[in-house]
Amino acid sequence: MVLLLLISFASVTIGPSGGTISLKAKGAEIASLRVPEGAVDINVPFEIHELTPPHEELWGWKILKGVEVSPPLLVTKKPLSLRMYVSEKEKGAIWVYRYKDIFFPLASIRSSSEYIEASIYHGGSYFLAIPKREIELYAKKKSKDAILLIGDLVIDNSFPTIEKVFNEKRYKKPVWYFPLRPGEDPLMASERLSKELRKLHEKFGKFKVDVIGLGLGGLVAYHYLTDTTLYNGDFGNAFVSIGTPYRGSNLASPDSAYKVRKPSAYFFVDVLGANALGYLFKGEKIKEMDESEGRYLSGFFNPELVKENVNSVNLLGRLYEKAEESVFPEITEGDGLVSVSSGKLTSLEPRPFPLDHFSLLSSRDVLELAAEFLIFYHGWNWPQIFLSVWRGDLPEDTVASLWLRETELHLRSNANLEVLLEWNRNLLSSVPKGGILITNGDYDTFPGWYLQLRENFRKDILIVNRSLCWLKEYLVYLDKRKGLKIDKERLIGNDFIKLLVKNTSRPVTFAITVSNPEIFTENLRLRGLVYEVGRGDINIAVTDSLIHQVFRYDVIRSLPPDSFTGAVKRILKNYQALILRAAYYFKENGMKERALKETDFVLSLPFVSPMVWFGRARILEEMGKKTLAVKSYEKVLESNPDDWEVILASSKPLIKLGKKEVVFKAVSFYLSRHPEDKRAVELLKSL
Repeated sequence: MVLLLLISFASVTIGPSGGTISLKAKGAEIASLRVPEGAVDINVPFEIHELTPPHEELWGWKILKGVEVSPPLLVTKKPLSLRMYVSEKEKGAIWVYRYKDIFFPLASIRSSSEYIEASIYHGGSYFLAIPKREIELYAKKKSKDAILLIGDLVIDNSFPTIEKVFNEKRYKKPVWYFPLRPGEDPLMASERLSKELRKLHEKFGKFKVDVIGLGLGGLVAYHYLTDTTLYNGDFGNAFVSIGTPYRGSNLASPDSAYKVRKPSAYFFVDVLGANALGYLFKGEKIKEMDESEGRYLSGFFNPELVKENVNSVNLLGRLYEKAEESVFPEITEGDGLVSVSSGKLTSLEPRPFPLDHFSLLSSRDVLELAAEFLIFYHGWNWPQIFLSVWRGDLPEDTVASLWLRETELHLRSNANLEVLLEWNRNLLSSVPKGGILITNGDYDTFPGWYLQLRENFRKDILIVNRSLCWLKEYLVYLDKRKGLKIDKERLIGNDFIKLLVKNTSRPVTFAITVSNPEIFTENLRLRGLVYEVGRGDINIAVTDSLIHQVFRYDVIRSLPPDSFTGAVKRILKNYQALILRAAYYFKENGMKERALKETDFVLSLPFVSPMVWFGRARILEEMGKKTLAVKSYEKVLESNPDDWEVILASSKPLIKLGKKEVVFKAVSFYLSRHPEDKRAVELLKSL
């Protein structure tokens, strides 16, 4: 730890009417802090301490003198003006805020011949910093195959640290650096990246780079790659980002950051200044990136440009804070700055690390995993593999091998992998002999292929992925190599599946994960974890046998609920939907005790969703067991304190059961977190 020497200080108590504090040395003013009216609600004992420069070596930057603004954890409603008087040698410097061993370059800076001034929203250590080199693409060694690191809007030693980790992992390609400039908008930075890579092509010739984007640097890479007006065709097959907010952040505004009451929550406001608002969750800058002249990175597949299809992944952090501590998902479901939902670059993302945002960016474990992803992804991509398998150039087992390795990297847990395989065994067990199974995504497709190819399990079934049916190459493969000689008109997508259901003699089923299967055929009913053609809503005889005699739940029951990833949990919740549907069948047919036993069975499985408690409450209510019904409704409310629709649905039966006080408590708590919701106000008044 580096100790900062305090040289001189000044102290003044300032209240809501505002004021100024000046720091002097040898009779001359060296710094000042102006607090505007309304910045604080109460009298605050402000202090400014002069600091000597820290002695850390930082890539590309030199840290100069600074000041400590106290209280260090203070956050303010309005920006304060921090001014430092500078010498001739210090002109051209910028203000930076120190957070642990990282420095945030402040975007809102004003300077004159005598001073440098910045707008700040919080206390802490602030320094002047000056660049030691031009802030531009740095490629120290010519190569046709390199790694490009795109930095976040911070000053630290991440570039040499990552290069060292990669060398230790024996991934010894030249490493090129692209640092962001203080206050630089990521959209503008992607344009600069395009120009500087073009210049490098003029100097080095053709080359390909695997890419790591750190934080906002991931947005720079994403926009460059997906905007055809910028892209030079120089990315390789591997793109890894770390902690990138692809859908923005709720904390990209001063008002939101103020509610969190932590200086670190102001990161986007500090480093982006006025541009920060564009990077709010689904903000204007985010929309501009998505609507740019190009393509989405996630799910992009072009057989004619198969080399341009990139394997991509975003490594995320999650702190698992209690829900009542903040209404922002960045805090409750993220790393303190980026939520897991915002960071989803593809439909499946690796298991989040239990780290905050800046620990994530510097964690050796995270950097080593990033290196492993680049090593694994380099030189191939899924479109290439699929086309090669479909043409017969590679064995089908290649898909199983690559999926297994990718899933191991994503999950970092054999338990999650075993749970996926167990669920997919049960899925395949639901299909009639010799049937066709239409699947939806990765986790209901690849594990099934793996079980067939590696474990010879239910090889009588033909698994057809719905998304791949939009590709003519896949349909040719199904026709030529799998014997589905039904498509004389060369239909694709949903039209192909409709034709398949109509013309094949094999029983066609749809995985329970397939959305809106009724668009393909009429008269679908549940049969275990699939839909089959038949009368009624559920084949209860077969389904009951599958649930209680055929399906295995050994792995899911052997693990604690918090050991599963979010994506795995979503897959496993299909058990609950299925068994609850069986319970409703028994209830609707007068077998209420049997229905109740089905809900008991669901409750024996991990991470029970609110719909189970709600369904159980309805059954208990119809059975006249009001006390138990109320307890189940209370479980629903406890598990969904911020979901208004759930609260409203539970409130109606609770009021009918004479439990207005339970509703009052739930609505009051909801209103304390969502005071702008007039629906809650009206319901509270009606009670």
